[in-house]
Amino acid sequence: MKKELKFLCWYCKGEFSSNLYKEKEGFLEVICPFCEAVCVAKRPTENEEFLQESKPLKTVEPSKKKELE
Repeated sequence: MKKELKFLCWYCKGEFSSNLYKEKEGFLEVICPFCEAVCVAKRPTENEEFLQESKPLKTVEPSKKKELE
């Protein structure tokens, strides 16, 4: 089982912990549980508590955005 890591969503700025990330070329990809944006973040070093603010790899708009407008 993968270690649970803390993430900060680039889109809604929500902080969340997840172990449902996928590793891709040195980055971690995870879907934000709040807004469903796809977040891509660098793997944290041993002394970083959580990942730097994630950035979209390509802008993947959350599906719920339409419902909020």
